[in-house]
Amino acid sequence: MPTKKFRSYSYSFCKNVLLQKGSNLGKKIWNLKNSVRGNFIVLGSDIPFINFEDLYNAFEILKSKDIVIGPTYDNGFWLIGFSNKKSIMYPFKEIRWSTKHSLYDLVRNIEKNGNSFNYCKKLRDIDIIDDYCEYSNKV
Repeated sequence: MPTKKFRSYSYSFCKNVLLQKGSNLGKKIWNLKNSVRGNFIVLGSDIPFINFEDLYNAFEILKSKDIVIGPTYDNGFWLIGFSNKKSIMYPFKEIRWSTKHSLYDLVRNIEKNGNSFNYCKKLRDIDIIDDYCEYSNKV
């Protein structure tokens, strides 16, 4: 991974803190998309094995795709990112949040809207005690 390029990405991570606005996760993310110029990613705070390379790869995907998704093992997603294209349509309609259908619903909407996407690395998030126990055994 080119260090100089990543430094420019990581510097921008610390530049802005934006308040979440919206009644559900999708609306909160979409409001961020409309508040930010350029490519951006949103990630969960419950991803213990994330590393800088994962974030770098997500930004690399956004050079050629409209949307990047980081899937989780429970069929959710730990990351979603958007390119700065104006033609991206709202992908969060009728998402069954916090279910095994969340990722499927998201991908269905993206494809239906005609936007391009790709996946980045699949990671495990910590939602329940079993997830935590599995994480504890790996550290």
